[in-house]
Amino acid sequence: MAQVWLSFDEIQQVFSCDAADARVRVVANQWERRRCGDGLVRAQVPSEVAHDFFRMLFRPQPESRPAPVNEFEARM
Repeated sequence: MAQVWLSFDEIQQVFSCDAADARVRVVANQWERRRCGDGLVRAQVPSEVAHDFFRMLFRPQPESRPAPVNEFEARM
């Protein structure tokens, strides 16, 4: 199974919480933490949290219809 590592900012987005609550959640669930090369601390999250994160990140945006170009398209 693939490993998914989320930063605390990303964990905040998933759970709609503040930074302190995200840290408490990581510590309480005993998720492994690691400081990455970019200086951010990331936590390895379980698959269900990763699934929620990716669904939130890639949810389809409603398509807006372009304005009609000519009178024919406007009437259609």
